[in-house]
Amino acid sequence: MELWIATANLENIKKAYRYPIKGVLTNPSIICKENRSWKETVKNMDSFGNLPIGLQVVSTQEKGILKEIREYKKLVNNRVLHLKIPFSVDAINLVPFLKRMNYTVNITAVSSFSQAILSLENNIDYLSVYVGRITDNGENGLETLSKIKEYSVKANKDTKILAASIRNIEYLEKVAIIGADAVAIPLSLLEKAYEHNVTTESIKKFQDDWEKLTGGN
Repeated sequence: MELWIATANLENIKKAYRYPIKGVLTNPSIICKENRSWKETVKNMDSFGNLPIGLQVVSTQEKGILKEIREYKKLVNNRVLHLKIPFSVDAINLVPFLKRMNYTVNITAVSSFSQAILSLENNIDYLSVYVGRITDNGENGLETLSKIKEYSVKANKDTKILAASIRNIEYLEKVAIIGADAVAIPLSLLEKAYEHNVTTESIKKFQDDWEKLTGGN
């Protein structure tokens, strides 16, 4: 399962490069947390590393979508631009054109099985399912993700199903069991996934016993 870090903070990105991440994904809500212009934030992100950067288009109309993509393309010069485009009729219709232009296309804000079916009829690279937000809406986000993944496999689709809006380790583990191809999580959750008290205690025991065996030499 690909691990994507959800952040726009340069220090977090630098820390995340220590881990086996596939790239960095953002959206306007994430960029707002940086308290600086979005263009400056994107330029900072582009200045470090070599992994793809995912930028969220906000328009749902063809003209607006293409305008935002042109603006993003001017700012991302050193890496692959991963286009995140919200589910809409115009977005779906633009996919063939964007693929001919060799863009990586990720249809986002997918919140139902029916939306996924429509999205997967195009050769998109990623499909982002908002597991947490679906659950917040009183539905079962994990069940929705599971249905989408099962359908994708049965229909022999090459699109990678990406689990987004993941807030805790339990959900991270469950989307992996479901078979999500990718997941977007904050750095804090990625770091937490490395922690377990049994691991910590085992390593400490090894160190203590090694000290006894070697006398510190």
